[in-house]
Amino acid sequence: MRTSRTTVGRLAAGIAAALALAACGDGGSGARPVEAGPRAASEPEGDGAKVAEDRTAAETVDVAATTTGVDAPTAASSASGTGHMRTLEGAAPLTGLRLDGRTTTPPVESPELFVHTLVPVDGEFEHDFGPVLEGEPLEYEFVLENTGDEPVVVDKATTTCKCTVSNLSVIDEEGGHHVYELGTPLPPGARLGVRAGLKTVLQRGHMRHQVTLLHSGGVGATKLGLGADVHPFFTTQPDRGSIPLGKLRRGQSATGHLDVQVVDGRHVMLSIDPEQVASFVHPTLEPVDPDENGRSAKWHLVVTVGPDIPETVDRPWGFELRSDVPLPAFDAAEHSLAEVVDDTSEDDVQRTSSAEPSTYVQRVILAVTVVPPVLATPNHIAFGVFKPGTSVSKSIDVEFTDDRRVTEEPKLTVEWGLSKGDTAKLDEHLHASFVETDDGREWRLTFDLDGLPAELAGPFQGRVLFETGHPSRPVVEVPFSGLCAVPGGS
Repeated sequence: MRTSRTTVGRLAAGIAAALALAACGDGGSGARPVEAGPRAASEPEGDGAKVAEDRTAAETVDVAATTTGVDAPTAASSASGTGHMRTLEGAAPLTGLRLDGRTTTPPVESPELFVHTLVPVDGEFEHDFGPVLEGEPLEYEFVLENTGDEPVVVDKATTTCKCTVSNLSVIDEEGGHHVYELGTPLPPGARLGVRAGLKTVLQRGHMRHQVTLLHSGGVGATKLGLGADVHPFFTTQPDRGSIPLGKLRRGQSATGHLDVQVVDGRHVMLSIDPEQVASFVHPTLEPVDPDENGRSAKWHLVVTVGPDIPETVDRPWGFELRSDVPLPAFDAAEHSLAEVVDDTSEDDVQRTSSAEPSTYVQRVILAVTVVPPVLATPNHIAFGVFKPGTSVSKSIDVEFTDDRRVTEEPKLTVEWGLSKGDTAKLDEHLHASFVETDDGREWRLTFDLDGLPAELAGPFQGRVLFETGHPSRPVVEVPFSGLCAVPGGS
């Protein structure tokens, strides 16, 4: 395998460099070459081990140089640090090379996970459509050829979201296309046409998606990619149709604005589907400098949210502005293949199924945070991980966001959930206290978990309920959790 040989070649260069450095000692810092034979025997007795080590290194470098076809470093070249550089240039795969009396093991070729038996005849696994207008239907046919020696069976074709496979066909020698049935063997040299497309409706920016053909009983796969840079039909200010409205409490309202413009300047008619608009959202859409038919290239939207805003709402809030400009034709019947499996997730199906518009649209998103009449921050108490005997303190702030005031300390109840310990004994170690911080509008609730013994160690969780007396939210629930862990314990 090409990758394995390249990797071994790099290892060879690295090992040759290490051996050359060992033979050179300190390089240019005064190291001297070691000579074999009588000179080595005349060395002082205390340096015997060092001499033997140097001799072995020098002989090893000689072997490496012989194997690679490069002269061994001389004393001059070793001292100057240049001899081992020539060895690196001539480095070769280490198969059969003897190092210190041992022979290296030949590299083992590992099989690839995906075997490219079906490959594009032009060698391109990717196709980029370049800049396109939103909504433009994009299709491309990959022509694949079985370059192997055995027949290939395509068992399955999968796609990512926004990508479709409309047709698999066998291409004959005259260029004719014949429908390919999954599971049919493709002999060596046979060509397979894969026609795939991208859906650009409501997309913008660069998009890239993939088609995967699983073949030969799942042993191999061929992956094909499609990409495009999608230019939107509409632009908005603020960007992406998002109107920031900030935080709202019950009884409050806020108003935001959005300018919508057609990119190419053509005049269009825009409208709002009233079924998409929530009862507490009140939009007004007007054309800017319309023509005699009321059409315009620019529209101005004013949206008021509230004051009848509920405390909890399904998100995201918003609706669509629909134009009267039809999207380019898209033949749904042509883009179906019974055997093709689409890897689109359930969420993607819910977002795109039967809801894709037939005309150009602009989505409007209302960025609103609903502040409840009683707000607990944070909304979860995490004691974290601690050792037995450790004291842990956590606090939450409870705020009454409307005009209501609480003059008496709220009633508090603790309910334990999962725990390895006795909850009655846990109660003895959990202490809660309220402190008024803003004239009845804000309270701080502090929890002190002091010194859990080792016998109560383990995970725990529960919830804290405190009665506010507020008619809209009489009880606020805050969950808590933690872990008392014994060091080295199970």
